[in-house]
This record gives sequence, C-alpha cells and structure tokens, in this order.
Amino acid sequence: MRALGWKDVFTVSRILKKMQVRFEYQEGMTMEQMGTRFFQAFIENVGDAEKEVTAFFADLKGVKPSVVEKYTMKETMDVMKEFKEQPDLQSFFTSVSSSMKQQP
Repeated sequence: MRALGWKDVFTVSRILKKMQVRFEYQEGMTMEQMGTRFFQAFIENVGDAEKEVTAFFADLKGVKPSVVEKYTMKETMDVMKEFKEQPDLQSFFTSVSSSMKQQP
C-alpha cells in the first residue's frame, strides 16, 4: 500500500461528505479512539459511496478498481488493517477534518 498523500485528504473528504459522515478529530483523541470512531461511521455508510471507496483503495494498492471489487473478505480486511497502520494517520485525519470544516 502506498503512503497517504495530500491529494488523499480531498478524496477522503469527498467520500465522507457523500456518505454524510462528519469526522472531527478532537485534541487528545487516541489513535484507537480515532480509528474506532471513523471505522464505525465508515462501515455504517460505506454503501453510499461504494464506487468512490473502491477507487480510493484501488489507488492506494496500485491496482484497478475491478481488482478490488473481487477481493475476498480476508483480502478486504487485510487492506483495512494496512490502512489503519499507515504512518501519520492521525495527522491525515486532522487534515481531513479541517478540509471538511471548510466545505459548504
């Protein structure tokens, strides 16, 4: 999985907006709390942005969306685990939260 970059902030922000998920990082929030809160909201609403989420994870893995669409449940969970283990995930979500506050 490639490292998260600046363009990913906007991609995730658009995905979360489409899913109607408002994620706001709060000072002092642990990585575990942040991950739990995000993934709970993500799972509840992922169907609202299926194509966008598939394209995002395909981009992170460097494959076509059609490859991700064929992942087994184990492969999907492995990708989610890889995502959660990204370095600087906390600062990434801080940036996502900030970008969502600026959107109308």
